[in-house]
Amino acid sequence: MISSLIWNIRGIGKTPAIRRLRKLIRMHRLSLICILEPFISVDRLADTRVRLGMEHGISSQSGKIWVFWSAPFSVELLYDMGQVIHCRVSHSLLPDPVLVSYVYASCFMDVREDLWAALESFADSHDLPWIVGGDFNVVQAVSEISGGHPQPQGAIDAFNLALLDCGLEDAGFVGSPFTWTNGHTWRRLDRVVCNARWSAIFSVLRVSHLNRTASDHSPLLLAWDRDTTRGPSQFKFLHVWLKHPGPVSYTHLTLPTILLV
Repeated sequence: MISSLIWNIRGIGKTPAIRRLRKLIRMHRLSLICILEPFISVDRLADTRVRLGMEHGISSQSGKIWVFWSAPFSVELLYDMGQVIHCRVSHSLLPDPVLVSYVYASCFMDVREDLWAALESFADSHDLPWIVGGDFNVVQAVSEISGGHPQPQGAIDAFNLALLDCGLEDAGFVGSPFTWTNGHTWRRLDRVVCNARWSAIFSVLRVSHLNRTASDHSPLLLAWDRDTTRGPSQFKFLHVWLKHPGPVSYTHLTLPTILLV
């Protein structure tokens, strides 16, 4: 099983935040993490990397998305598009690299339009396993909000349309239905989505909403793996059998099977 973490930490310079993050790294043996809203200067990236026990680290140009990793992971930054960075990620257990995008979306609906355009442009440029995670600052449905003012339906519709155009589907989750709160409103702002190619290769994908501690956002713990087990063979009747000149011995027919991956 391959694991990683995405967390809008709301300030990694705070002692409780760094302490919680180090505990999560040890507990889940994490070698790939993405931190959103570190709220400290990029000049402290190297120092933070050392404190977390990671071998490598990169930052988006905005300084709002930090990625740290160690072997057996390898990360190559492909594009920095403001509210999202696109990476090529390799792992010793994977035969080929995969694409991972980390999102920190704007609070403003009109600015998020740039994010949707960036995701759609990237989606059109490849046909590879692709997973996207982070803080989208918008929900997919009104059911993902409790308390406070509802999010504009136009913002929700624009988000869903962008996911549809990108061929991305929600990966689901376990844990609390909400990932952010200000004490009066609860929303699922943080999520993981993936394309069909990812789902075909990694049939095991679990996203856990961990407890909110040291931040108003829940850490997202990702665990994924390939499932190479075979399920029951499916029986398919082929019309060509009707043209067989003699009786058919079904016990000697080689029936097609479907590999569940």
